[in-house]
Amino acid sequence: MGRTLEGHPLLTSSCSHLSRRQSATTAGALHDRHRRWSAEGTWDGILWAVQAGADAEGRID
Repeated sequence: MGRTLEGHPLLTSSCSHLSRRQSATTAGALHDRHRRWSAEGTWDGILWAVQAGADAEGRID
């Protein structure tokens, strides 16, 4: 499955394996998701979770 954050898969690869048409569709869907997650505060929650984990491990001063 690869890397996860709180049970959610982290997609770290590019879309280079997709055709040009698929890439455009995927890029549009990703942009829509980014806008929705920004409005919902999802990115803030992800940042908080990553920082909290790093802080608990003593990796943040």
